[in-house]
Amino acid sequence: MKLTGNLGLKKPEGTDVVNIDDLNQNFDILDVEVTKLATASEAGRMSAADKVKLDGIESGAQRNTVTSVNGKTGAVTLTSSDVGASPTGHTHTFAEVTNKPTTLSGYGITDAISSSQKGAANGVASLDGSAKVPTTQLPSASTSAPGIVQLNDTVSSTSTTQAATANVVKQVNDAVVAHSADYVKHPGYGVATGSANAYSVTLNPAPTSYVEGMAVSVKINVDNTGPSTININNLGAKAIKKPNGNDVSAGNLKAGSIYTLRYNGINFILQGEGGSGNAQPGDVLSGKTFTNDSGEQVGTMPNREAMTITPTTTDQVIPAGYHNGSGKVKGDANLIPANIKNGVSIFGITGTLSPLITYSNQNDNTQAPWLSNKYSNYSVRYKLLPDGGYYKVMKNGNNIVYETYNAAGTLLTSKVVVTLDANHSLRDIYDDCIYIHDSMNDRIKKYDYNGNLLQMSPSNSSLYSRVNQVSKEGFCDDSNSSQYRIFDMYGNILISIAENTTLNQTLWISPRVAILYINSSSSFYIASIKNDGSVQYRTYMTGVSSIQAALQTIFTQMEQFLRY
Repeated sequence: MKLTGNLGLKKPEGTDVVNIDDLNQNFDILDVEVTKLATASEAGRMSAADKVKLDGIESGAQRNTVTSVNGKTGAVTLTSSDVGASPTGHTHTFAEVTNKPTTLSGYGITDAISSSQKGAANGVASLDGSAKVPTTQLPSASTSAPGIVQLNDTVSSTSTTQAATANVVKQVNDAVVAHSADYVKHPGYGVATGSANAYSVTLNPAPTSYVEGMAVSVKINVDNTGPSTININNLGAKAIKKPNGNDVSAGNLKAGSIYTLRYNGINFILQGEGGSGNAQPGDVLSGKTFTNDSGEQVGTMPNREAMTITPTTTDQVIPAGYHNGSGKVKGDANLIPANIKNGVSIFGITGTLSPLITYSNQNDNTQAPWLSNKYSNYSVRYKLLPDGGYYKVMKNGNNIVYETYNAAGTLLTSKVVVTLDANHSLRDIYDDCIYIHDSMNDRIKKYDYNGNLLQMSPSNSSLYSRVNQVSKEGFCDDSNSSQYRIFDMYGNILISIAENTTLNQTLWISPRVAILYINSSSSFYIASIKNDGSVQYRTYMTGVSSIQAALQTIFTQMEQFLRY
């Protein structure tokens, strides 16, 4: 296979196989080379433009070398004057101009803005490819600053930087107009005209019909005097009813007051009226106001506040009125069965109290050892205690001794209270004090259970030598030749009664009750002293063998004497 000398085209020889690809390659090379134009350094075809230039050269023209122009030689820069050209009206592109100024002031511009301020904060805006200021360089408007605003076509927007479209404004306005005319969702307001009981009201916008649920607030122009109606925008009179369905009563609608009415499909119902009910003045606290079907009322119920009722022997009426809940019926901690006589009921509490001492026979004193001593001598005194025990004060030699016992009679404590001489004798115990008779000075001395001398009476042999009992009312003597007496610590005689000469001994049970003993006939009387000082003999017993037997009989019948 041979190649051409210039383009290297393939030429098959007689023995070469003709390859279609080789032919195609030769054509491609020719297509490029045939159309190639000549350049200053490479041969090629002449362009049509070059042919025009060549045709413009005169035949025989020669190329001359210029060595100087207007006195300038070598590589020179020519000016218009060098070649005799005038600059008037002559123009060049900005790039062709040489020795240009390097500052704006060189061109006479003094108020130009630097390019560094273009698009910068507090500078000037730049323009985008559409000759528009980019939105990134424009501030957004807000409630406190101006700027560009984007339109919003939704009524639910909460934006503070976007503006509503005219469409949204119309939707809102339409909704406001519709709401204004919707008297179900909100009441209309008007001032009533017309006469009492027949009121008229004009609303704007005007309703076209009565609708269930519609409401109107009406300022009444005149008091009503009975059942009333209302006519709204001449749609027809409708009855005004209370919430309970009753007609309004006289005075329920006051001139100058505003009332809200709501239509139930038949009548207008007075809203929030609160004046129905059957309460009467007597049912409401005095001075408090309320309303019922008759209008505003004033209560008359008396205010009892907190009453305290103390039980008595008769029923007590609880007065009518208001009780604040702090009242009470007084109780008593002593109201227990143990303090009430056996079988007796007080306020539903049945008593269980029985005599502290019982006897199998009248001569048995083993359960009450004090019966043989209390009223037979001055050497021993006993005091019963609530728990069934007792304490004993006695004179043992010259010592005054204090002892305590339980209910079984077991000695619990014993002590010497005070030591005296033979001229002193024990007379009684009362109110936790011991009373001693001083026979040397004919006086009574009062000691406490610690042996402290608390009080001492004046000397009086006619009184104090006969003391056999002490009580809250004074001293009781046993008897003298003519009278029985009660006298105080200062010798003042409080009670004096004439003595029954047939009775020769007095045993006091309480300040006003005494047992009078007759030795000769073994008879006993129980005498009581009245407030006027007279004596009443209440009981008479004969055939008793001793004072002890008489006391046993009395205490068996009258056990309360044991608690004097």
